[in-house]
Amino acid sequence: MAKTLKMIFCACFIGATLAACFFFSIKETPEALEKRSVYAFQLGVYKVYDNALKNQEKYPVSKILFDGEYYRLFGALTINNQELLKNYFKEDFYLKEIMVDTNTYNLILKCDELLKTASFESYPEIFKMALDGLNEL
Repeated sequence: MAKTLKMIFCACFIGATLAACFFFSIKETPEALEKRSVYAFQLGVYKVYDNALKNQEKYPVSKILFDGEYYRLFGALTINNQELLKNYFKEDFYLKEIMVDTNTYNLILKCDELLKTASFESYPEIFKMALDGLNEL
């Protein structure tokens, strides 16, 4: 009986020690990846990658991303310059709201500031810089 009690006491002591180690190693506030909303100028949605690639030839500064079901062709990203870009993209497009991580959001924010002061001819380079930061949907 005494041997069994010692075994139970040791198991409880080891369990309590491990629980305390895990409990104190947890940070007080969890650090989750914060997602923020941006607007993507979507130029097309395709089931087949080859079709997206074919349409991408019309838009030299664009990016194809797969969202698990469709291939989406994006031409630009913005946070608050929708009207400016609507004037640039005179063809059909769909303004799609997407969620991005904080680093991508900050990059797009910098590109938005550049767009406000840039000339119309320099827009493609700014679009390319913003699209390069977008890696997944």
